[in-house]
Amino acid sequence: MKKIKSCIKWNGGKYSELDIILNNLPSDFDTYVEPFVGGGAVYWTLKYNFSDKHYHINDLNEHLVNFFQQLQNNYDELVLDLARHKNTKEYYLEQRELINQNIKPNCINMASTFYFINKTCFSGKWQINKDGVMTTGYANYPNSRWRTWSQIKPIYHELIQGTNITCLDFEDVLKQYQNDSNAFIFLDPPYSA
Repeated sequence: MKKIKSCIKWNGGKYSELDIILNNLPSDFDTYVEPFVGGGAVYWTLKYNFSDKHYHINDLNEHLVNFFQQLQNNYDELVLDLARHKNTKEYYLEQRELINQNIKPNCINMASTFYFINKTCFSGKWQINKDGVMTTGYANYPNSRWRTWSQIKPIYHELIQGTNITCLDFEDVLKQYQNDSNAFIFLDPPYSA
């Protein structure tokens, strides 16, 4: 089975553990459900290898969900908008402030900002303090590295087609599938409360 890395960096990602996870998959399922998708390493790999299944990914992070929705529905516009970003600390702090202003992330511009922050912050950490303020620092990656990351490969747009993407409490997602014996629910909850 071919393993697919996520198009974003995400703290607690499962790419390095995919072999163990894939070796323990159920033998048959019709629907894959991931209530805490994060970067989605398991999702991307399963979608690539089992495109005939139904997929439902969910997360409470509105910026992450908006990014996936824009990747699904507005790929060309999202890629074009990424070209406006600059890899400097000053610009990074301005964009982080946009995230912290609680602007509802329901547009291409905010998805592009989320992706930029994800690729230029330290290790892709989405670090929020107790007041709900994003505090993750700028990583100062070289421009050559940033330019490589600043494009999202078309395969991610292709793979996410047909996927149900939601921003719900995980319990609401679980209730939808509690009586579905053909659903495989991959639970990997966040590590912080």
